[in-house]
Amino acid sequence: MYRTIIILLSYVALFSVSATSHPVPSIKVAGLVHNISNTTPRTLIINECDICDKSKRCVAEIDSVGRFEASIPFYFGHTFTVNYNHIFINAYAQPGDSIFISIDASKSPVEFHLAGDHHLINEEYSHACFDLAPIYYEVNLPPDTVPLSVYMPAFKNEIARTQAIVDRYIKEKSLQPETAELLHLDNIFTPANMAIDFKGNGIDEQTAFFTDPLFDIFNERNLKVMIFPYHLSALMNKNPEYVNTVQKSAIRD
Repeated sequence: MYRTIIILLSYVALFSVSATSHPVPSIKVAGLVHNISNTTPRTLIINECDICDKSKRCVAEIDSVGRFEASIPFYFGHTFTVNYNHIFINAYAQPGDSIFISIDASKSPVEFHLAGDHHLINEEYSHACFDLAPIYYEVNLPPDTVPLSVYMPAFKNEIARTQAIVDRYIKEKSLQPETAELLHLDNIFTPANMAIDFKGNGIDEQTAFFTDPLFDIFNERNLKVMIFPYHLSALMNKNPEYVNTVQKSAIRD
């Protein structure tokens, strides 16, 4: 499936080079958990998802003084998530980067700060994701069996509603354009992930939903957010033959 997705996005050449290069491109994620106690979790999960079949989910151990460190394969720049004590810490990295995370386990919810590569963007982005997460719990979509003519307008209304909240947040916090772009992309593909079971009136409507111009699936900038490959996975799971209908000019082999 992922190989088909890679073809769909014209990334065969990129990953062919990456797969044969040595050493494997990677990032280092390290940090320190402050104020650990007997009840403090002693592991955290580093999770990234890209269109390469080498995507990584890593469990990192926290040592006796609160330190942790892990190296995970990373083939191009995109976001990833660190899950600690039910808190999701989001960051952006490129191959070769080192990201440092400081966590205060005594706070509820835990307090965190990011340093290292892209530290200004990541400090903004990680806290923005945390602050904005509740708006996606309130996304209200029709049943996934209604016709596309009903589902898509409702979906786009929710995208517009949440985008307005995101835009206000960006303005109030005076966030950098790079951070704003990540939040805009997340705002499209997070609700899309909630719509992953859309059925409509059959395969044609399913394909029409997942390939709607809103998602711009041939735009490489979407690869910056790890939620985007979930959208592609849903498309290819529902219609693995879709790639055969794509004009050859859209595919670079």
